[in-house]
Amino acid sequence: MKRNLILYGLSGTYKKTVGKLLADRLGMLYCDTDRLIEYTVDCTIAEYLDHYTAEAFSRLERKVILQASEYDDVVIAANAATLDNPENAANLSKSGVMIWLKAKPEVIACRLEDEGDRPGAPRGDRLAELKELLAAREPIFKKAAEITVDNTLLSPEETAVKIMKELLKYTRRQASEVCG
Repeated sequence: MKRNLILYGLSGTYKKTVGKLLADRLGMLYCDTDRLIEYTVDCTIAEYLDHYTAEAFSRLERKVILQASEYDDVVIAANAATLDNPENAANLSKSGVMIWLKAKPEVIACRLEDEGDRPGAPRGDRLAELKELLAAREPIFKKAAEITVDNTLLSPEETAVKIMKELLKYTRRQASEVCG
């Protein structure tokens, strides 16, 4: 049985907030892959990218994702770009249930505006960038998803409750496939 929960989606879909809530409610640990990368290199991702190439960052991210995927009983919040690399997606999928948090780009743009600038968040014309990012990543996100939760109209707390309900359904489906 898969032992972790992997949350992914665009910035502004509450991955980190929901991840912490789920970890607390389910008695699991929480891992933010962005923070794990920063801990590993002892600087922010932005600072790292100022000094190293995107290819070097991609190698670093693969190493960190492999490390995170070896954990047990952890809620992992993965950066939206993490799944662009099929190796990352495969490692995460082997270690846990892949949960796609999605929301309408218009709502995400408002959430990001409320939170101010964040690393990896679209800048400039946020709505146009978000629509572009979603169009590019949606096929990857759909393919990886074992559970999809649209939290356009949900708070982080409501999103966590919805995920727990979906996990129960998912677990029952898995059990019925195994047990017949």
